[in-house]
Amino acid sequence: MPLNLSDIVAHGELFSYRNSVQGWLGLRNGKDCIRLDLTGNCEPDLDGRKIRFESRHPRQPEKAWPDLTELAWHQIGPAGKITAALQIKARHENAWKPSLYLEWFSQNGRVIVELIDPLMQDIDMDSSEEATVVEDIDDDFDLPFGDELPDDVEFQEETSEFKLLPDGLQQHLDAKSASFDRIAVDGDSDSIRELELMDYLIEFENDETMDSVVGSLDSLPDPDTLNENQAQVALRTLLTKLALHGIAFDMCAHFTALDAYRLLMTEVLKEERFYPQLQQTRWVQHLSSFDYCPACDEEFECGYGETNRKMESENEESEE
Repeated sequence: MPLNLSDIVAHGELFSYRNSVQGWLGLRNGKDCIRLDLTGNCEPDLDGRKIRFESRHPRQPEKAWPDLTELAWHQIGPAGKITAALQIKARHENAWKPSLYLEWFSQNGRVIVELIDPLMQDIDMDSSEEATVVEDIDDDFDLPFGDELPDDVEFQEETSEFKLLPDGLQQHLDAKSASFDRIAVDGDSDSIRELELMDYLIEFENDETMDSVVGSLDSLPDPDTLNENQAQVALRTLLTKLALHGIAFDMCAHFTALDAYRLLMTEVLKEERFYPQLQQTRWVQHLSSFDYCPACDEEFECGYGETNRKMESENEESEE
């Protein structure tokens, strides 16, 4: 049975790229947020789009929510059917309504979110960025008064009698600040413990082969026997198994499903190691096609070369 989050999602954003779907979902309690970092593609109606959406569902009391104790707040895994092209017959209404349907396969298995007739808009990434004004300051910039303040500028000595806030309010704010500090420290402590655990596992080689995650590679379909459609099914099945163990696969835009499946089967899963002790933490292990992609290497080299040329040109202009 899938984990259905439809009634508790209030709003969110979705960013669709080739072979990657990213975004976030804000829950109705106003304090929790789920991060989406999925491998795959949306349906054609959402492919390549960046959207913001908000649910029109009535608010559900938290006691009616599904159990979120084991929910991974950083959701990874293969994307399923993600579309806004469905039509659903609304309850208590004799009318068909558009539906935003999100499906993916993660650490929590199959997860779905279906929002009926949501508010939805495309995001213009260029116009949504706030314009900032940055003034260039030369190295020889001086204060308006020079190096010293004029004689007629005086500072009033601060005394203990001067109080910006009443004692009661100041104590309340101090207590709140201390509680936030404790929360931050606790969160940092969890991260530190995870890093220490990772260092320990690496040092003492408490790792396992990927066979313990996906089963024997020999039992999986041979990539040389698959066409692209068959490879999509095989890849989704394989990535679902990996996601259940907190392992993500980052797939670059140059790869097809068959390319990715072949890479995983013939190289990545044979080379990479898995640390089962990390499953009880928030740790996500990332596998990637980027390190194996000649086109990605070429793009990186071109970008690196262009950056160097730009810096050299700017240096020459500054010397002149």
